[in-house]
Amino acid sequence: MSTRSFLVFFLVVFGWQFHSYAQEKVLLLSGKEIEGAKVELDSVDVRITTLKKDKKKYNFYDQSRVFSITKADGSTQIVYFQDTTDENALSIVEMQLYIIGEQDAMKSYKAPLAFIGGLLVGATSTYLFGPFVGLVPVVPYTLAISMLNPKIKRKAVSNPDYLREDAYIMGHTSKAKNIKIQRVIGGSIAGFLVGILTASIVKSVEK
Repeated sequence: MSTRSFLVFFLVVFGWQFHSYAQEKVLLLSGKEIEGAKVELDSVDVRITTLKKDKKKYNFYDQSRVFSITKADGSTQIVYFQDTTDENALSIVEMQLYIIGEQDAMKSYKAPLAFIGGLLVGATSTYLFGPFVGLVPVVPYTLAISMLNPKIKRKAVSNPDYLREDAYIMGHTSKAKNIKIQRVIGGSIAGFLVGILTASIVKSVEK
């Protein structure tokens, strides 16, 4: 086999293997990316087909939740469109910046103090007031946390130029706040369980 023939054969085989394993991708407005063997778009939904142990699984997402679809060949189809009847609706470029802000926040923002705060509030209130009202103080605590906008750390920004874009800042701040609230809720649930366990141990010791 000549060198040229070998190269052609190699490229054909390699290209076929790459095509076989290439994944298609859906980018949600939440910043989350979902991969699948095949992505299909109809008038209402986006269907993602995933393969697991030679079995097909289908996941459906309403188009209103999807920004774009990236096909196996690298081409991208924008699904999102600006609602011109809504004065606050973002343009395609603005939404793209908003999503990048969300993704940067997801990569960098962990909010451990929010989890610890929720843990302490949940555990203390459950221990003192019992399981039926133990999570009640968590509600105002969570509301107070939700009113605070997390600061954007420069090292958490993938491109410093994005800090000049309002849409990016909105996306980053919104996602960071959402992560903080989730950490508070997660910590509160853990604290609730700790409070119940602590109360039961104390009661058993006092007997």
